Amino acid sequence: MDPSNSTYLTQDQIDEFQLQSKEMILASAFDLSLSIQPGINTSLSLLHDYLCCISNYAYEDRARASFEANKSRLENAWRQLRDKFDKERHDVVQLQSASGGGSSRYSYDARMKALTKMREGMRMIRTILIYLSERFLNVRVGDTTELPWFKEE
Repeated sequence: MDPSNSTYLTQDQIDEFQLQSKEMILASAFDLSLSIQPGINTSLSLLHDYLCCISNYAYEDRARASFEANKSRLENAWRQLRDKFDKERHDVVQLQSASGGGSSRYSYDARMKALTKMREGMRMIRTILIYLSERFLNVRVGDTTELPWFKEE
């Protein structure tokens, strides 16, 4: 193969392609008009991938523009996660009170572990969202803001 006839992508082009693909995935998963929502683990993974991509993106202005353009999707994704977490927590409490420590103890323990893992994932995502909000939107934790991830859990 003759290298002079090959087309090579620069790292900037590769990074831009990756960011655009993460933006498209974010849009397809968290648009407000969608009736089907991704599961908790998928949501956490998609958010983590996108947020890490823009936090490490070489061009600050492009990363900021992406974050600002996707703010409503991020808010929607965060609300979906909070709703799913609250529902799961409610279900676990119901399971505990219904079982009275009986035969479904294994099910309760497994769901508590899943709930703990979910909470840890949400804390990680929340930390990144706060960091990027401070970096790109010039919002501080102590400020009055409508961003849902600034509200205490």
